[in-house]
Amino acid sequence: IESNLIVWNFPEPPKIDSLILFRTESLRDSFQVLKRIPVVPNRFLDNGVSSNNRYFYKLKYHRADGQQRSSDLNTPPFGRPLKMNKHQNMIINDFIHENINNIEALITILIEKQISESNIFPTGFNTKALSLLLSSNFKSKYPWFGHFPVHDIFKMETKLENELWQNISNQVNQKMETLRPYYRNKFLVTPQEWTKRVEKGVYLIEEQINYLFSSFEDELELLKKQEPVRVSWLRFEENRNWVDLSLLNPGQLFEKDITLISNENLITVLFPEDAIPGSIASVTIPDNWYECSLAIDGIHIQKFAIDHSQSEKTGVSLRNEFISNSSLENTFIIPEIRKSILLNE
Repeated sequence: IESNLIVWNFPEPPKIDSLILFRTESLRDSFQVLKRIPVVPNRFLDNGVSSNNRYFYKLKYHRADGQQRSSDLNTPPFGRPLKMNKHQNMIINDFIHENINNIEALITILIEKQISESNIFPTGFNTKALSLLLSSNFKSKYPWFGHFPVHDIFKMETKLENELWQNISNQVNQKMETLRPYYRNKFLVTPQEWTKRVEKGVYLIEEQINYLFSSFEDELELLKKQEPVRVSWLRFEENRNWVDLSLLNPGQLFEKDITLISNENLITVLFPEDAIPGSIASVTIPDNWYECSLAIDGIHIQKFAIDHSQSEKTGVSLRNEFISNSSLENTFIIPEIRKSILLNE
């Protein structure tokens, strides 16, 4: 875990490919060749060191004219690795097997851990997607619709006032300070670079919380203005055809008759009494249905065509447009980066 980060700068970069790095534990002893290293990037991590010792370094290179150049031997740079305490070692051991390649990825994982450890969300909530949104500067018209299934959006409604959101940026900042001795060197960043990028990451968390929570109210209001049930997906799997219906407002379903209708044929759709917002009802439809309507108490609220030649899940948007993209979480909007492929009204 302990290491020394060596950083160098040339007033005028020489036209060479490599440098020779030397090291010694005492200026009374001669410098020994440690490694031949590339000039770019201008840093090297020496992890063959102990926190009990101090190490001196120098660099040498040969110019094109054959002359040898060396770093200042009168005042060679030195460093003593920081010694990790038990608390730091325990925390780092929790991360050591994660595939973390930069400061921003570390911040994202810390956010996810803070959210998971808060236990405010039920099992299955997509904490990874929320962590990515909080650690980025992502902006769109409907960030929640674009990243979360509707049942997760409804679950989020009761969590907005939790104190986690007031504390999470400070908690991440404190954890980053604990992890700094190890990860600053691992990522080959200077103290100034570390501080600047951590400050930016903490600022983004606070900015994204304000942005996401503001957008959440608008998106939730849009959901609640819809009919209590709507068609979200058409699926053609294993020689069976399915219509997936999303439940938006269970309280509005009392004594309502929900049906799928094609010509004079109809199928009654039933949701359990304890169904929650975001629940899905999957209904098998016959092969000879080529158009269909969702009706509530006999009123047709959503009409769509059925193309049995499709081989993947197809979304049906609020505007009754088809969206051929099985990776979307929901179809309440057409994301700005998508293009609808068929209009059936």
